[in-house]
Amino acid sequence: MHDPDAATLENLNRLGTDYPNLKVIKLEQNYRSSVSILTAANRLIAHNPKLHEKKLWSEHGLGDPLQVVPCDDDDAEAESVVMRLQAHKFERRTRFADYALLYRGNHQARIFEQVLRKEKIPYVLSGGQSFFDRAEIRDLMAYLRLLANDDDDPAFIRAITTPKRGVGTATLQVLGSYAGERNVSMFEALFETGAEQRIAPRQLEPLREFGNFINRIAWRAAKEPAAQVLDDLLAAVDYRSHLFATADDKVAATRWQNVCDFVDWLKKRAEDDNATLVKVAQTVALLSQLDRNDPDVDAVRLTTIHASKGLEFPHVFIVGCEEGLLPHHGGRAQASDDDGEGEAASAESGGRGAATGRRGTAAEKGRGGAKASKASGAGAGAAAMAADASRRAASAVAPRSSTPGGAAADAARIEEERRLMYVAVTRAQRSLTLTWCRARKRGKEKYSQIPSRFLEEMQLDASPGSVATVSQEAGKAKLAGLKAMLGARASKAA
Repeated sequence: MHDPDAATLENLNRLGTDYPNLKVIKLEQNYRSSVSILTAANRLIAHNPKLHEKKLWSEHGLGDPLQVVPCDDDDAEAESVVMRLQAHKFERRTRFADYALLYRGNHQARIFEQVLRKEKIPYVLSGGQSFFDRAEIRDLMAYLRLLANDDDDPAFIRAITTPKRGVGTATLQVLGSYAGERNVSMFEALFETGAEQRIAPRQLEPLREFGNFINRIAWRAAKEPAAQVLDDLLAAVDYRSHLFATADDKVAATRWQNVCDFVDWLKKRAEDDNATLVKVAQTVALLSQLDRNDPDVDAVRLTTIHASKGLEFPHVFIVGCEEGLLPHHGGRAQASDDDGEGEAASAESGGRGAATGRRGTAAEKGRGGAKASKASGAGAGAAAMAADASRRAASAVAPRSSTPGGAAADAARIEEERRLMYVAVTRAQRSLTLTWCRARKRGKEKYSQIPSRFLEEMQLDASPGSVATVSQEAGKAKLAGLKAMLGARASKAA
């Protein structure tokens, strides 16, 4: 009955037959969420067939109204969520740990990680691997950390050994021992005359060549435009050749694309902040040192919906509420962000019931799979919703199945996705915001999207004019005003 893979509703249906004197006790009082949140959850799950009717209720009061935020694309969604989170935190004087971002698939986390880091907001990620924890990103981060602080011995060791430069473990152990005796960093130790007494010239030469290279790059990184320095660093290191020499072509290509995405993000950060590469490296390195295993760390939680089961948060953002994503049209799709096949088709594994065991493809995104040339703006949103209504009407006359097993399997899959959305909604205690994109990137292309049917089932207005959308500039202005107000209060109190 409780095994996620073997559970079947039929077991519950037979209970009344197997146990004629069965007494049903409904546990309907909810001690977590506000009335507004539970009302939406009840409306949603009412669309699933059930043996025993149950409606959750709460004594926590009506609470904040639910918000639906349409966004132009992935980038706008991440910017909007983070801006709203910051403004809400300043207004309510909450902690970062009071907030959670929930998403259907691991691949959705990357853009939110990037914006959170840009805004210097601490976060922890669960239910998947952080983009910044990938080996190829950590390799490049080692160089940046070393540029920012040449006392960083772990960064020095990783950088000098990736790619290989003929510097072996034994040589590094000798250098480390000497540095410890001198109470200096390994980077500083390799230039000292005393190192020549410990390390043979043949082993010391590549060490000092690397040290001189880092010094040249560090000098440029403090003065020259970050974009050119980054490009020259990658070219000099020849990291692309290293990737293709240590993995098969498909894996190497995916890893190299991750590196390029990371470099593009660094360049944009430097340009937006008018900062040198050293300044950007210092900020990124600082956030990378956050102890993600500390349960008391004050940080925003990023998690898949599956991994959020059993958890609760005062304020929740559910992102990517679109057809093809939530509900996901690939059934039991394995999140494959690591192997490069999970651009947008992948979703975090763990779907139950009649979900299929194959990966979703771009074609399986169903509604919203059309390439978007003019997907932004209110007109595109209205057109998308009209197309959605038309498709739903057509499917009511002649339903078509995209899941092996026919319409029944499709219905079972949607029911499972609806249960997953119900889990996401009921993680929220006080406020809930749901976002969807009019267009979403898959690879190098953008495809138009339409809002999830689940928003309509919760009787939430997903149209572009349903909420007062906050632009990035307006959001920043509001934040600046709030910070000034808090600063004035602090000065007055002092």
